[in-house]
Amino acid sequence: MKKYIGKIAVFAMIVIFPFVSWYYLSGGYEYRKSAIKALESKEVFSTDTSTIRLLKDHVTLIVNSDKKEVVKLIFNQFKNAPTFQLAIDSTFNFQADKALLIWNSSKIGMQKYADCDFLLIDADGMLRKKYLKGTEYNSELVKHIVTLLPMVAKRSSQDQITK
Repeated sequence: MKKYIGKIAVFAMIVIFPFVSWYYLSGGYEYRKSAIKALESKEVFSTDTSTIRLLKDHVTLIVNSDKKEVVKLIFNQFKNAPTFQLAIDSTFNFQADKALLIWNSSKIGMQKYADCDFLLIDADGMLRKKYLKGTEYNSELVKHIVTLLPMVAKRSSQDQITK
């Protein structure tokens, strides 16, 4: 009996566990691949040079709506991400302590995006996704922000001491 238990354990370690791991990882890989495909660069987000400097090196979500509940949820979820910022119009009444960029929508040419609630801009200033008014996009929006945010490795205290 012990002989069979040992063989079953060895078989599980050599065949079953690697297969389950591969299956799980390939699902995540396909999920990320489809999210990246949905976020192909649409166009250069054109605006004045001072605004481009503010958008550089940050994943920016430009708010072009009055949906304060959605904005608050997204802001609370990503406010500690060092490369994320939320850009809201100066007329949008929203209090926050960081990761907030306040701008005047008439100065940056938002008229051509009047049909959008949100615009997702990557760290290179490319428009990645428009979220149209009247569509359901909350979970898709969060998924896309997470996909664009770069992975920032946390340095250990030993790394900080040596540098």
